Amino acid sequence: MNEFHSIPTSISHKQLSKILKDLAKLNNKNNISDDIEARAINDLNDQLNEWNILTKKILLDLAKKKDYLIKDKGPNALMALGAYEVHLSMALQALKASEKND
Repeated sequence: MNEFHSIPTSISHKQLSKILKDLAKLNNKNNISDDIEARAINDLNDQLNEWNILTKKILLDLAKKKDYLIKDKGPNALMALGAYEVHLSMALQALKASEKND
């Protein structure tokens, strides 16, 4: 099942050059893939940081202007606003939890 190839007693310069070129190409492909992945992760982290700041600002604004926002609103609108606030808070908690696991 396991077949071992015998080690050649000699190798030509041409064969060695081809092997080295193939390895360099493979290494470049891996490096490019790693660079693309790293950029994607950095972009996502930047977007999450931006979202985090904006969400906290929205929650602070909702807390400051709560009386103004709930004035003359029906029960469905009040429940929707409360649900929105709760979902934003839970999303921030989820983001914090995901950062702890990294």
